[in-house]
Amino acid sequence: MTGFNRNTFSRLRSVIFGDPEPVERRKRGRPPLLDESDQLGLILLFYRNSTLRVKHLCLLFGVTPSVVRRCICEMMHLIVNILEHDMMKPHESTFQMKLKGRNMLEWSMEEK
Repeated sequence: MTGFNRNTFSRLRSVIFGDPEPVERRKRGRPPLLDESDQLGLILLFYRNSTLRVKHLCLLFGVTPSVVRRCICEMMHLIVNILEHDMMKPHESTFQMKLKGRNMLEWSMEEK
């Protein structure tokens, strides 16, 4: 549904959330309704299928609209922070290198 195969989805999950830490002690409190994989799947479906609305996502994931909206908001902040942190690194990210390569290709095609 998300457009990713299992391996790619796992790699994207590890980039966004980091590697899962072994649980040494039991966490207290109520567990979240959506785990990390569910949150990533929700945000990918939200952006990939622009026709899906909150009510459709609620039916797919079995949660209330407030949980869906909160998850989308938190994931957007998390992804923006990761991208900003990646852009602040002294080396170029692979996205920046591809973008620069594409711009160079377009520039070379315009000269001909």
